[in-house]
Amino acid sequence: MLRFTSIFFVLMMGSFHMLKGQNSNGQIIASDSNYIPTVRSIYFQDVNSTLSLPIFYLDSVYQFNIHFDLLENKPRRISYSLLLYDRNWNPVDLDPLEYLEGINEQLITNYKSSQLTLVPYIHYTINFPSTELNLKSTGNYLLIVYDEDENVLFTRKIYVAQNRFRVDVKFVSAADIAKYYSHQAIEMNITAPYPYKVLNPLQELQVEIFQNGNPNTRIILKEPFNYSSDKFNYVRKDEIIFPAMKEYRYKDIRSVQQKTFGISYWDERDGKYNCYFVPDEIRADRNYFSDIDINGRFYISKNDVEYARDNYIKEYVWCYPSIKTSRHDEREVYIYGALSDWKLKDEFKMTYDESKRAYLGSFLFKNSYFNYMYATLDDQGNISTSEFEGDWYETENDYFVLVYYKGFGDRNDRIVFAGRFTSN
Repeated sequence: MLRFTSIFFVLMMGSFHMLKGQNSNGQIIASDSNYIPTVRSIYFQDVNSTLSLPIFYLDSVYQFNIHFDLLENKPRRISYSLLLYDRNWNPVDLDPLEYLEGINEQLITNYKSSQLTLVPYIHYTINFPSTELNLKSTGNYLLIVYDEDENVLFTRKIYVAQNRFRVDVKFVSAADIAKYYSHQAIEMNITAPYPYKVLNPLQELQVEIFQNGNPNTRIILKEPFNYSSDKFNYVRKDEIIFPAMKEYRYKDIRSVQQKTFGISYWDERDGKYNCYFVPDEIRADRNYFSDIDINGRFYISKNDVEYARDNYIKEYVWCYPSIKTSRHDEREVYIYGALSDWKLKDEFKMTYDESKRAYLGSFLFKNSYFNYMYATLDDQGNISTSEFEGDWYETENDYFVLVYYKGFGDRNDRIVFAGRFTSN
């Protein structure tokens, strides 16, 4: 169990040396990680929708909310803290008072027990920023959520930005003919307005791009193709290129009483709800089909009127996916997307059934509308959806761009641009 020992000391010193149980140095790793199996359905929400990438704008008048459940019968005292990191997610040598306003140990008081659900849980909400804790600086922050015994429940990365730079993105065809129909390429131009003056972009700037908010897709750019003191052009052929994937598969399990598209049947047995999916088929060799998706995310409700109530009346149900294939090797197959925290988790692992000539799986998930794909590890050890899903250059994807700047004399990396660009 990861413990947040002597939290006051940790926060005042601005380091993680008092944290135990994570690595050989006793330091917590800055990552999107769950440390107990009962924490579920973690998501960020702004005024409009569930966020693919948790970006908060320092000059925004709006809050965003962090939601999560604990599959437990009774609420407990849970708190959260924030720590600042540099562009590469290393702890900064700053006192938290230099980048935070308020007390950096906030008790979560907004929680509610589930009502009449087969699986009991407590739903917690963090409203951020608040009158008790606010931010002074942009940059990379790690949210740490822990209980009264200083056990860390989960951590999540948050990106805090002020859009001071300008970014222009152009989607272009892949220069490599072998990737022309399977990949999406990007060219980018960045403008630094007065009074910003970048003398050494290799040291002062870093640009990052994510596809659909998936941290595994991150591309880091450090050296522009050409530049002046205020303009930086990232236009090298195929320097910014991503497998295009295809539109995500989806399931709508928001109600245990409705058999929506792709659901074979529901039943209730042994004190639990079970949802059986219509068997999927491999799409890698099929023609591209345009469909509406939410680019790998999930949401609990469609509108704000239902939203707050749905967080504590929705059921946790057992889902049973399958995908038909006669191709079976030693490569492991997983359900993949925001529902799996963009990781290949054991609970989402599929097992091949020779008699059914299909991969079968089961996982527990909250009533929701969610996207997913089937993923494997490729020969380089990277997560890939290409084997089961295929790729097509016309797929609609969201691309998130972050621009980090640390000028001469600055003590931390600032995010001077954060934005989303959509292909096709």
